[in-house]
Amino acid sequence: MKILIRTPNWVGDTILITPALDNIKKHYQNAYICALAPPWVSPLLAEHPAIDDIIRYDPKGEHKKWTKRLSFARKLGKLGFDMAILFPNSFHAALIVFLAHINKRIGYNTDGRGFLLTQPATLAKDSKSKHLVEYYLDIIRSLDIKISDKKLSLTLDTASYDFAEDFLASRIPLTQPSPPRGEGLGEGVKNLIAIHPGAVKAQKRWHAQRFAEVGKALIKKYDADLILLGSPGELDLLEQIKSQTASSKVIIAKGTTLTQAAALINKCRLFIGNDSGLMHIAAAQDIPIAAIFGPGTPETTAPYMDSSLYRAVLKDVPCRPCRQKFFTECSASDAGKPPCLEGVSVEQVLAAVDELL
Repeated sequence: MKILIRTPNWVGDTILITPALDNIKKHYQNAYICALAPPWVSPLLAEHPAIDDIIRYDPKGEHKKWTKRLSFARKLGKLGFDMAILFPNSFHAALIVFLAHINKRIGYNTDGRGFLLTQPATLAKDSKSKHLVEYYLDIIRSLDIKISDKKLSLTLDTASYDFAEDFLASRIPLTQPSPPRGEGLGEGVKNLIAIHPGAVKAQKRWHAQRFAEVGKALIKKYDADLILLGSPGELDLLEQIKSQTASSKVIIAKGTTLTQAAALINKCRLFIGNDSGLMHIAAAQDIPIAAIFGPGTPETTAPYMDSSLYRAVLKDVPCRPCRQKFFTECSASDAGKPPCLEGVSVEQVLAAVDELL
């Protein structure tokens, strides 16, 4: 049997479908399972044990024009897939597999696409309040797949782990000799803390100045080494935080790939950041998390891990849950932040960190 998995388009959501992937593989043990994934998330699945292969599909680039999408669908149809499971809710995601003439097409009956699916799954009444992991698992429950494990999973390539060890060993003075490759970095970096100040939307990013204040407090109280993570477009933000922290114990991870950043997080004792894809990558590796939630909703997108390992830091406001229509339903602060994010204090984040450490 050949199964095609259409992944979400976001890094965090791709991590959140991994329990579904693992249960699909357990149910269809002898199946060939291929992910149809955008190029920016496909590295996260390259080593995943449930995925046999990846077909890269770029709706924002190479396949943006409909002529290219139609050509892609024809080529996809020649690969002989028996079933397509769609995690995105878009009409377009269903249309591609319909045009590829894949016999079984499973996904939520949303966006007017029900006629394109052979087995449309109905949204539950509480779907909007469910955690996204459960929301995605409900899709495969419609196939009568037994859910035996709900843990997030992430497997990285050896080169990314090697990069993380070499990167840190060359920048952080170790108090003890570095152990053999693959066995961590030892007690010399026991208080290595990752900070990710970015997010897809600027309105979900906590203040750079407040991240810097948190960083200074961590260095003073815990003698922490800080590693700042972000995309190339967030480099100015990282530089701003490092400058305001004014410490040699702050490192910017420039030019890292997504899997290299994930491997660096794997070396940390703690992750501090906004509601973002890297937050979910930390959760998949059981790294304790202080997660700053502005307009995000912890009930649906909190780190999916043991509750003792994370703290959701937020300001309770009457407009939560937010529809993220900035700024028509709330007013921006002088710094351009929604009130839910503006109201999160440095003291709140440090209290969460103290509990976790």
